[in-house]
Amino acid sequence: MHQNPQGFMEYREQVVVFRKEGINHIARIKTYVDLKKNKKPKLVSLLTNDFDMPLETIVAIYRRRWQIKSLFKQIKQNFHLRYFYGESANAIKIQIWVTLIANLLLSVP
Repeated sequence: MHQNPQGFMEYREQVVVFRKEGINHIARIKTYVDLKKNKKPKLVSLLTNDFDMPLETIVAIYRRRWQIKSLFKQIKQNFHLRYFYGESANAIKIQIWVTLIANLLLSVP
C-alpha cells in the first residue's frame, strides 16, 4: 500500500490467483482513491492481468471506457443496427464504418 504524506492511501496493489480445474490465472487488483471535484472520495478497484502497465495508464483506460459506452449508446439510439446487410466480414466492417462516419458527421455542428 502506498500512502501520501498525510497518511492516506494513494493506491494498493494485490496479486491474486484464480484456480479452476487445474488452471491458474494470475491477475492484479489495483485499488485507488478517486478524488473528483465536489464529490466524496471513493475507492475504485480495477482487475487486470497486465503486470507491466502503470496505474495511471490503467485508470485512464478505465475512465475512457465510459466515453466508449456513451458512443455505443448514441449509435444504438440513432442507427438501428438490428441486422447486417451483408454476410461477409468485410461487408459487416463496411456497415459499421459507415455508421461511425455518419454518427461523426451528425455530431459536427
